[in-house]
Amino acid sequence: MKLKLLIFFLALLPSVARSQTVTQAADPNAIRLSAHRPIYFLYGHPSGKLQLSAKEQIFAGVQLYVGYTQLMLWDFGVESTPFDDVNFNPELFYRFQFGDGHTVDLGVFEHASNGKAGPESRSVNTSNLGYSKKFQSGAFLFEPGAKLSAFWALDEYNRDYRDYLGIYALTFRFTIQEIVVPTIELNFEVRPGGTWGGRFDRGYQQMELAVRFDRTDFLPYLYVQYFNGYGESLISYNQWTSQLRIGLRNKTRVRIITRTTGRVVGACNGDREWQHQTCECLSCHRACKPSADFLSRGALE
Repeated sequence: MKLKLLIFFLALLPSVARSQTVTQAADPNAIRLSAHRPIYFLYGHPSGKLQLSAKEQIFAGVQLYVGYTQLMLWDFGVESTPFDDVNFNPELFYRFQFGDGHTVDLGVFEHASNGKAGPESRSVNTSNLGYSKKFQSGAFLFEPGAKLSAFWALDEYNRDYRDYLGIYALTFRFTIQEIVVPTIELNFEVRPGGTWGGRFDRGYQQMELAVRFDRTDFLPYLYVQYFNGYGESLISYNQWTSQLRIGLRNKTRVRIITRTTGRVVGACNGDREWQHQTCECLSCHRACKPSADFLSRGALE
């Protein structure tokens, strides 16, 4: 069963977007669907990680999204290779985008739980405010960000969750394009623990390296991730872990799919967003060449 799931995941990698939005499509029946958080498979010892994520724009012209992320910790240290923990993470948020690369995410509601009962039950409910800003200089992109969380409901078995994960996270993303290889990404995230985020002996630090070696649609990014601290999964939020993993992560693509037929209407490649029936560059805010950045109807079928 797990082998089938892995094969399905690897088939899914090339065709789903990472953290891009679809704000307007020519087809009124289009599903404005894109990836939300990174989609990846990572191998490590004793455990691997598998994450699937997507979001859909609810109304055309209104950047209100419903998102869903599922994180699975896969125990390779046991002969039967069971999943140690599965985290379910639905959310509702509104995205504000301003000129010069400013993005504000207002998280109306976010829920995270592991679907278990009794002492192994974990559940966290928050509202969030996120901000990021893109700085572009030639082939280099720098994007710092921050996320502030307000906890308003916790499971009885993880009442002290905020003591370990705190109320805010800081992210730093560096991207280099078309130097030696098509894309290199280096990401760093830090989330202190403590009631007000003042304990750096709690929380976690996570570093990521993603390298894209080829421009074809088939090959995903080579992905390396290092996690150090608390809260890698809900079941072990109060246990310290440190692990290096390597695997695959999806490329960037926005897909516009019709609700009625399921056919792909089009897709924007690279750092692009679907705007006004064309692809626009997210960093330069200009329309892109259709031949280079837009795959027309039927091109992906």
